[in-house]
Amino acid sequence: MLTLRDYQRAAVDAVTPDEHRALLVSGCGTGKTLMAVHAVAKLLAGAPGTVLLTFPTLGLLEQTYQVWRSEAPMPFSALAVCSQQISDPEDIADDELSIPSTTSAEKLAHWLADTAGVRVVFATYQSAAVLVEAHRAFSAAAWTVMVCDEAHRTAGRRGKPFAVVLDDHKIPAAHRLFFTATPKVHARGSSPSRGSARPRRSAVASMDNPDLYGRRVFSLPTRDAIQRGILSPFKVAVIAVTDSAVASALKDVRLISLAAGEDGSARADHVAAAIALTQAADDYQLSSVLAFHNTIAASRDFAATFARTHALLRARGLVSDGRDAHITHIDGGSPLRERKAAAEDTLGQHRPDQWNIVTNARCITEGIDIPALDAVFFAEPRSSDIDVAQAVGRAIRKNPHHDRPALIVLALTVDDSLDAETVIDISQFKKARQVLLALQSHDPSIGADLTRLWDTLGETGPGDSDSVHTDLVDILIPTDLPSELAEQFLRAFSVHTVDTLTQQWEDNFAALAAYAAAHGHASPPQQYTTPDGRPLGQWVSGQRRAHSHSRMLPQRIERLEGLPGWAWNVVDARWETNFAALAAYADTHGHSYPPRTANLHLNQWVIGLRRPGQRQRLREDQRKRLEDLPGWSWAHRQTRQWENYFEELAAYAAAHGHASPPSGYMTAAGVDLGEWVRALRRPSRRAKLAHARKRRLESLPGWSWEYRARPTWEAAFDAVAAYAAEHGHTNPPGGEQTDDGRSLASWVTAQRQARSKGKLSAERCRRLEALPGWSWNLAEARWEENFAALAAFAATHRSCDPPPDYVSSTGASIADWLRGVRRAARADRLSTERLKRLQSLPGWSPETRRFDAAWDENYHQLVAYADEHGHAAPGQHYRTASGLALGHWVSNQRAAYRTGRMARDFPDRIGRLEALPGWAWNTFDAQWDRGFRELQAYCAEHGAATPGSKLVTESGHGLGHWVSDQRKKRRAGQLSEERCRRLETLAGWSW
Repeated sequence: MLTLRDYQRAAVDAVTPDEHRALLVSGCGTGKTLMAVHAVAKLLAGAPGTVLLTFPTLGLLEQTYQVWRSEAPMPFSALAVCSQQISDPEDIADDELSIPSTTSAEKLAHWLADTAGVRVVFATYQSAAVLVEAHRAFSAAAWTVMVCDEAHRTAGRRGKPFAVVLDDHKIPAAHRLFFTATPKVHARGSSPSRGSARPRRSAVASMDNPDLYGRRVFSLPTRDAIQRGILSPFKVAVIAVTDSAVASALKDVRLISLAAGEDGSARADHVAAAIALTQAADDYQLSSVLAFHNTIAASRDFAATFARTHALLRARGLVSDGRDAHITHIDGGSPLRERKAAAEDTLGQHRPDQWNIVTNARCITEGIDIPALDAVFFAEPRSSDIDVAQAVGRAIRKNPHHDRPALIVLALTVDDSLDAETVIDISQFKKARQVLLALQSHDPSIGADLTRLWDTLGETGPGDSDSVHTDLVDILIPTDLPSELAEQFLRAFSVHTVDTLTQQWEDNFAALAAYAAAHGHASPPQQYTTPDGRPLGQWVSGQRRAHSHSRMLPQRIERLEGLPGWAWNVVDARWETNFAALAAYADTHGHSYPPRTANLHLNQWVIGLRRPGQRQRLREDQRKRLEDLPGWSWAHRQTRQWENYFEELAAYAAAHGHASPPSGYMTAAGVDLGEWVRALRRPSRRAKLAHARKRRLESLPGWSWEYRARPTWEAAFDAVAAYAAEHGHTNPPGGEQTDDGRSLASWVTAQRQARSKGKLSAERCRRLEALPGWSWNLAEARWEENFAALAAFAATHRSCDPPPDYVSSTGASIADWLRGVRRAARADRLSTERLKRLQSLPGWSPETRRFDAAWDENYHQLVAYADEHGHAAPGQHYRTASGLALGHWVSNQRAAYRTGRMARDFPDRIGRLEALPGWAWNTFDAQWDRGFRELQAYCAEHGAATPGSKLVTESGHGLGHWVSDQRKKRRAGQLSEERCRRLETLAGWSW
């Protein structure tokens, strides 16, 4: 049995019985399988139990079983569970497994019940339905320990089959351990549903979610493992081959094949790859190379072409060390013994007279151990950066034969008769750019290496060496390539590969800095695009994901955090946006109490901050920033105003020895202290005063509750002034009275009538006009109040149909008011000015509409979806966390629009829906917009709009196929000019 190394022991120690879920991240080749064996033994603690191990392939399942058989510290019984539909042509067959297997849930349940001791089930993720059925239909007991290998395969869309293993209701387990070298982290919205403070359940499984994957208890990134000597360092070798060399070899290869009676077909790129690999083997003394293609057919054809090309190069004397080369193709049809022979024998050999190549598509990627591998070769761009990282993981395992860096070989062809930069820009640099980007996404320190490479290429000029060598990348140029073309090639490599990966970040950062300077914060919405078409909101989301995954250079972290209002998560970002708006208001108005009429959303946000307990939930830096705003107080508006007046009264009492300022006394700050004290002493006001406030007033020297009645007008004015100070307007309802029982509403009306007849003195007019919200025209005042309330509702809800219980600041029902306004509009009795103001509101219609609570709630679910995803186009089968079939509801809205029913019965809904980002009435338009958004996001993350033809996004969208379809439609003249222009704005787009 193997002895655990110190870092493997640390991983096992990090697993404790107290945690039901735990995530362990460790680079490829660090021995995660051995860690899992001993972690499971620790959790079993010598007792019998059931263990479930899940894998993405049967090949990895078989390999893991062999490790368990030799390394498990306890005896165990084993059973494999497979899927009845194995669709991966690259996987082995279940009859090649070394252990008994089943596809029956019933047999699995009986085996678990009838077998004693430790029972270990080795299962594929594809067989999850069998596992679920064993628990549901046959009452299989919960697993003692469950281990998910290559756990990144479970992340992404929560509804995909592999994600079932995360659900404890379907597959119950006391402990879950997740092992991966390449954790996948997705942006997770956390905005609450309308009317609820609880966050919506995310539809995406992200590996930074401790509820799903547990706490990350152990982490050994690839870079750390390399620095500790656990893994080998790696280097990228870019080998340029001229078109003339390829053409010459291709012609002879075809002639040789035909002369031998064989198929004379051969691909030019395969010949170029064979030449480049032969040079790499010579220059770097390679003994074993693993080559990756995207299809089995390409891998098989390359094996044949390589053998002929290498023989030709040897015959021409172009193999300097004279060694022979042996190549083997394997795929899903190869028996397990042939695969093992290729991995262990062919690649494991280290002979002085021969070097070996094994070529495959996806047969040797995740988890497969190769004891001695010198290099990996990518013949074509891969479909994902995780594919690249997993493939590189095969090479960086410690080689027992030498300490040289593992090599990643890329072949590029150069047209040595034309301008190299123009030719290569089209397609040749895609592989190099993708590989470097994938490596950078999993090892942030590569960013610094790329910067050094960029500097080196910038210093290269005419007459310099044909090749460039750095710690990360070697660029080998043919010795017979003219110096002018060699210089153009290096410049093109810099422009189309290194510049793309380094300067793109700088350009986006500059755009974000400009946005922050203009808006006061660095948190643009997810769907925000700069005027020049840069998807800045998506780029910011990408930076947050990279940071959460520890994939950012420290200097980039520092620069982003130096921007005003930068936040690493969505919740903080929204807080920063609101804070910037509040700071702008406070700077303008000198206080931090924005009214509803200024900005309803901001008003509600600030009120929420001041609610009991909210202060303690804020971070210390957030509290300090709020407290530094002009006029900030944690007290609500009315409380703060009372405290200010009390402080003025206390100061007066300290200076004068009593707390009875004369009538009309004004402080230096402009506070009418005499009138405030008179209002407090009024019997009706005193009865409503809180006991604590009464005690504080009575503690002042010379305080008295004696109330001296003033003349009738003055008493009524005091009562209206007190009402206005508390409610912000001077339109009291009928129930408000003066101390002598007079109606305040009647008195206010009497003042307006007296002024209209010229019977009110100028001094009294001035005093009334100084009251908050005073208007001589009551109808005009109430119209403005109601319009302000309607405008606030429309701004938030994109509708002019509030529910019956929505009221103005004076308590008037806006729905009732709207009925009269709409009647006047239909009868052409509204002024032109008022009609224009109403028409400027979103969703305005002169037709009376019944408030549809159900439709409005569904609409707000769609608004929430658009806020989270950047568009209002959920898939047909999308359901919200509350179970609403939102995709089906959206389809119904489109159908109502097509039939004209929406325009006839609910025309305001058209405007509300069209105001949402990404809304489309046509399903095909919506699908196209969805594809374009996915491509924008891919471009923002990867630097170029060049997804692989088979790429499927986390949402299940076949983006690679969609891109191919756009090119076909353009060639057939079926793609509009507008869509062509939009695609051409994306970096790296090519027809």
